[in-house]
Amino acid sequence: MSMNRTQYRTARRLIRDNGRAALKWLDTKGREAMERLMDERNAKDMLAERADVVAYCQSVGTHHTALHTVDLGLLSRFHERKYSA
Repeated sequence: MSMNRTQYRTARRLIRDNGRAALKWLDTKGREAMERLMDERNAKDMLAERADVVAYCQSVGTHHTALHTVDLGLLSRFHERKYSA
């Protein structure tokens, strides 16, 4: 990833004006760099989400367990491994 400041600002402006469709107009390295930055920006913060669930459970007076925040796909895969065969 070797973008200088001017290239980064140009790419950021292009994406801001045209959305993700603008990625196809960038060169390969620029596209990879901007996709990575966009994915990091849009990533879900699991700890913050869990803290929100815990705070909500405490505010309504319910008991919080780990199952409130576990990913259902992960839970189903665990269940299949443990109880199948």
